[in-house]
Amino acid sequence: MNEPPIVSSDVDEDYRALVTRALAAFERTTNLRATLTREMPPPLGDGPMVDAAIEVEHGNRRFDFLANVRFNVERRVTIAEAKNLLVPYAEMGLLIAPYLTRTLAKVCRETLGLQFIDTVGNAYLERDGLFVYVTGERPDENTPGIAAPAPGTSAWLRVVFVLLCRPELRSAPYRELATAAGVSLGSVGHIVNELQSRRYLALNATRGTRLLLEPHNLFKEWVTNYPTRLRQKLHPIRLRAERDDWWRNVRPEEFQAAWGGEIAADKLTGHLKPMTCTLYVPAEDRRRALQQLVSTYRMRADPTGNIEVLDKFWNFPAGAQEHDTVPPILVYSDLMASLDPRNLEVAEMLRLRYLKDAFGANAFGTR
Repeated sequence: MNEPPIVSSDVDEDYRALVTRALAAFERTTNLRATLTREMPPPLGDGPMVDAAIEVEHGNRRFDFLANVRFNVERRVTIAEAKNLLVPYAEMGLLIAPYLTRTLAKVCRETLGLQFIDTVGNAYLERDGLFVYVTGERPDENTPGIAAPAPGTSAWLRVVFVLLCRPELRSAPYRELATAAGVSLGSVGHIVNELQSRRYLALNATRGTRLLLEPHNLFKEWVTNYPTRLRQKLHPIRLRAERDDWWRNVRPEEFQAAWGGEIAADKLTGHLKPMTCTLYVPAEDRRRALQQLVSTYRMRADPTGNIEVLDKFWNFPAGAQEHDTVPPILVYSDLMASLDPRNLEVAEMLRLRYLKDAFGANAFGTR
């Protein structure tokens, strides 16, 4: 019996849409049943991380595949990269792409031995007891386009957040970046390429390192997009407590959480009397944290409450200046998004104390 699909966060909605469409097209052109059994499955042994596990039914047999998702396969080198990544998985390796031309399909089968399916019904699968080869299917004018995660999408914001907050991860393998940002491995590759094309990232091929260029401009872009493109997807809920100072006795690290917004700003600068409370909690600890907070501090749901709980969207250790607060970059963004004059003034203090050296004197402008 199949495992139920593992639904990852909405950061991967573009990938899920591509995979779902490819499986539907595969069933249409082959009359074989194909199922997504797991998103972002764990690697096998020392193999690289892949984006999805797929099961294909033929007769009384079921065939498992591990898929690498690619949004742009116009060049042969991209297909070769996918082949190299999937080599450890041998006959289980599968490329999922928006569309492969007849020429590229031939390269996959005859040159690379790379199995694939695309979103218009082309496919090549070859296993003991299974052979599928469909080419010539073409996208029509009604076929929706699928693009790689673009600047400002939630996946892009997560990856850029890691790059801005943790310089030591800028040269990390894609798998580490994917884990730290909570996105698929495929997302990281596309986003790194996009940042390189826009000259935000530079690759030193000799040393195998990446250098972040113009971080002040990249952060401006992140601050602009975070409140509307990612924050609203973090399942925010609002509460109200009987006492305004309830938070002083809370140890958020007990459930891997961290203070954001005004409380974090006060802890980092000592120049703000918090009137609102922002708490970032890992999704897996959310229920336990809410139950503890509600029962201990007699909270109630209130759409206008001054307590906001959001999903923590990163997975890396706290920095040197952080104890129970989110990274200063996120504190700054929360303060700026509030438009409260008190917070804007403290945001400038935060910039001068924690962000100026990292991003330059012109980061975020001057007052």
